[in-house]
Amino acid sequence: MRNVSFGRAAFGSLVLALVVVVVGGGAAACSSERPSAATEAPSPSPSSSPTPDSKHAPRTIVMPDLVGQYWTDAEPVLRATGWRGILSKGADVPNSGYRTNQIVTQDPAAGRLIGADTVITMQFAT
Repeated sequence: MRNVSFGRAAFGSLVLALVVVVVGGGAAACSSERPSAATEAPSPSPSSSPTPDSKHAPRTIVMPDLVGQYWTDAEPVLRATGWRGILSKGADVPNSGYRTNQIVTQDPAAGRLIGADTVITMQFAT
């Protein structure tokens, strides 16, 4: 009987030691202290798509002719010129003679010099 109670005492001490290690490690992991700069991960960039370096990015671009293209083809063309703006989708155009989702109109017009951050409005065929 004595060996059994010694075994239980040893087991209890082992469990207590594990609890101290786990809880102690958990407390350190949950500490409000910030990790040192050497261990911090770099913060992600605000944009997920690559954009030209702002020092080298053009301030103006020539608006390409995108009428008849699909947005999936037109956007890379615009981005390659240095355009950093957003698309404003105009009203859909039924019975335009273009296939569904092709660009029917664009504003600014092709050939115009525009700011690289200009909002471009396009209407698509339905």
